[in-house]
Amino acid sequence: MFVLKHQKVVFWIQKKRLEVYFDKKETNHFSFETDLLTTLDSSQLENLSTFLIQHKVKKVDLLVNNNIVINKSFVYDSKIDKIDNKELMALAKDIANFEIDADFITYQLNHRSKDTLIKTTIYDKQSLNNLFQNIYKLGLKIGLVTTVSQTISSLVSSFYKQEYFLLYKNSQSTYLSLLAKQKEMYLSLDIKNLDIDFPKAFNYSKLYFSTSPSFLFLDEHIDKNKSVFSKFELNILKQSEICANHQKASNIALAVLPLFSKDFNFDNTDIIKSMIENNNNSTPLNTNFPVNKKNKKKNTLVLISVFFATVLIVSFFLWFLLNKNKNENISNINPQQNSEQPSPIPTDTPLPTPTIKLPDFHKKLQVLNATDINGQAATLKKDLIKLGFETVTVGNSKKDVDKNVVHYKKSLGNISSYFKSNLPSFVCQTFEDDLEENSKYDIVFTIGEKLISKQIKTSSPTAGLSPVPTKSD
Repeated sequence: MFVLKHQKVVFWIQKKRLEVYFDKKETNHFSFETDLLTTLDSSQLENLSTFLIQHKVKKVDLLVNNNIVINKSFVYDSKIDKIDNKELMALAKDIANFEIDADFITYQLNHRSKDTLIKTTIYDKQSLNNLFQNIYKLGLKIGLVTTVSQTISSLVSSFYKQEYFLLYKNSQSTYLSLLAKQKEMYLSLDIKNLDIDFPKAFNYSKLYFSTSPSFLFLDEHIDKNKSVFSKFELNILKQSEICANHQKASNIALAVLPLFSKDFNFDNTDIIKSMIENNNNSTPLNTNFPVNKKNKKKNTLVLISVFFATVLIVSFFLWFLLNKNKNENISNINPQQNSEQPSPIPTDTPLPTPTIKLPDFHKKLQVLNATDINGQAATLKKDLIKLGFETVTVGNSKKDVDKNVVHYKKSLGNISSYFKSNLPSFVCQTFEDDLEENSKYDIVFTIGEKLISKQIKTSSPTAGLSPVPTKSD
């Protein structure tokens, strides 16, 4: 079956600004004076929402600058196997312009001959929560969430394998200062003053490498004649040439390009996955975005026309059937056989009541949302909990699925009758007993189509079908 793929869309999140990119050759870049990193109400999201509806955007990848997600390495003067996140908070307090949460720091320890290199990633919890809430208010599904440093370093590592510095203009007033080797990032910061802030980054490099890197990749939009660059071997990143090499439009920003290319792969970090899941489980806010009046009027006229056309067709069909039945009844009357035949009298013997085996409510369940509708997994989770299941986790499906599917372990036996009877909101197309017996989950629900709004039954010890009554005189 042919499945239409949605066009890939990237939101590049800027401070007080949003850049929207489409993966196509023309009319592929739009700008909005919208700050998605702050709490916004429906009126502030109105223009963006109208644009997204017009362009049928349902899912976006998010690209954030490195003032929201910071990479910084520290050197510990002895070999250690672990470090407390609160100690990392103290080390990082001077480089972040946001309040650091200990639960939103990850680190990696690299042992060297006499010390330990600690590579950290620090997340701006508040800004990211605001971002995900605003995306959710817009009715969008979140795909990948990554940083400018990740996309740019992946791009450079495809043709350069040694350690290097990089300066990239990521907004009107800020630059990404990056120190990396291939995809390994040692320092990624957003800086404003090249003459003052970039030399600081150069000094940091002496902590990580025996000799400071002499190679500097420079965005073509940055003046290469600055004196601060005199000690480096420069390589200018030319956007149009690099885009042409990847067969993309020349105006696609280099930070966005890897998200449109099959040559690069990215994954959401565990912290990002958790934040997306938490926001998907929350109750979506009613934004009540206004619909374009011309379109609304046009749609109303179309609906009225369709309604009257349907009434006429149904009326003609009923008239045809009634007249046909009338003629058949007249032709079937035999004047020589008017005697009534005795009718059999139905008995009151009830039909046997088929019973449905109750599942083990202690089993582990997973609900995956494969639709473009946020909150579907959370809704089905609530229904399953009402039935009595104790362990239900939710998430987004990595596979494109266009129907509802239940995968379960063969040892559970036939579970389809129970869920079809007790879970009417989940119109299941397929039950497959193909989960491995050592799988983490016993049953996995994949939502491929919108849930139906129906009353959910609560589990009962005598769950079953009611007897079918028979006629009596």
